[in-house]
Amino acid sequence: MTEEEWKEVEDTEFKKLEIGESITGVLLRVEQSTKYESKSIYTIHEQGADESVKIFGTTILDRKMDRVPLGSLVKIVREDNEPSDKGNPLQMYKVFWKQMKAETTTKSKEKSVFGGN
Repeated sequence: MTEEEWKEVEDTEFKKLEIGESITGVLLRVEQSTKYESKSIYTIHEQGADESVKIFGTTILDRKMDRVPLGSLVKIVREDNEPSDKGNPLQMYKVFWKQMKAETTTKSKEKSVFGGN
């Protein structure tokens, strides 16, 4: 393999959803944060994007995402904050998912791993 054929692996971008924003894509991976042991990190290949993004979980988001199978099409919608019992703001989310056909899931994974079309 020549030097021209090597491609550098870029770090995956972390995306923070602001109130009213959403992300839709294939759920590729769920990892446990090494810095925040009770939080998850979700890798999503966003529809129409060339690269995958990562989203940090929150208590609310993690509870909902626990029920979403890997390889599913997922839509995460960031809603307004709500006060917790202690008065701290809780980030609220709506999560929707649907199972994808095997062909579509495989192609999406290949795009994110190999950067192909």
